[in-house]
Amino acid sequence: MKKRKIFRKESIFDIAIIIILVFFSCLVIYPFLHVASVSLSSPAEASRPGLHLYPKEIDLTSIKKVIVAPELLNAYKNTLLRTVLGTILSVLVTGMGAYAISKNGLPCKKFIMSVIVFAMFFSGGLIPEYLLIRNLRLMNTIWSMVLPSLVWGLNMIIMRNFFMAIPESLEESAKLDGANDLTIFARIYMPLSKPVIATIAMWMAVHHWNAYMDNLLYINDNKKYVLQRMIRNLIIDTEMGSIESMSSASLSLESLKSATILVTIVPIIMVYPFIQKHFIKGVMLGAVKG
Repeated sequence: MKKRKIFRKESIFDIAIIIILVFFSCLVIYPFLHVASVSLSSPAEASRPGLHLYPKEIDLTSIKKVIVAPELLNAYKNTLLRTVLGTILSVLVTGMGAYAISKNGLPCKKFIMSVIVFAMFFSGGLIPEYLLIRNLRLMNTIWSMVLPSLVWGLNMIIMRNFFMAIPESLEESAKLDGANDLTIFARIYMPLSKPVIATIAMWMAVHHWNAYMDNLLYINDNKKYVLQRMIRNLIIDTEMGSIESMSSASLSLESLKSATILVTIVPIIMVYPFIQKHFIKGVMLGAVKG
């Protein structure tokens, strides 16, 4: 009887969890379905108020107009450049820092770790950061968007914990063969750390792809706008005159907005399945050892 009661309680709990997960999944999926439906619908259907779960009258005109828009293509180039450069440099610098603080012989190791943890919770603020970027003459350059987010304390701690789980015998064998620290880091630690590298790379890529505030603060040249800033101008400020000028009787502004959003978010969504197998493993292995 006790086993049956326990089984029933577990079954009820599992059903409740499934219902909650399905509910929140619908809340997350619906906005994407709405945007996709409006962007693929005819002007009349796109202007219709209410729920849009699927396009009833498929019209690809908005997608075609957005894809060939010069401003969007230029913003794509700027966003891709920022994402690729920022992700690669962040993983490289974070890995080098994590390799250093994972060594027991590092001088002032506890102090360095304390500084890293302190920086995770406190920052200098927006105004000092702006003044620093301006004094370094990084305004209107890609470095104003890449350097401030080059290293995250959490990423470094996760990678450091992962490095500490690698057997020291591998490093000792390499040193007997004449390898230095740079060689050991590049040829042993980094190849063995693909799960945590994939995890951190995903976090940084999503950060750079979605960021727009630093572009808004430090970039004044409209040729260096990123995708998210263009969407922000389109939806909030409606300053994208070139996109608005494309709307006409045969093409609604709502469908153009949705098409711009859809074209922007699809690439980063397509990347996730390729590194999903490494994602959970990297987080768990990097967060276990203290």
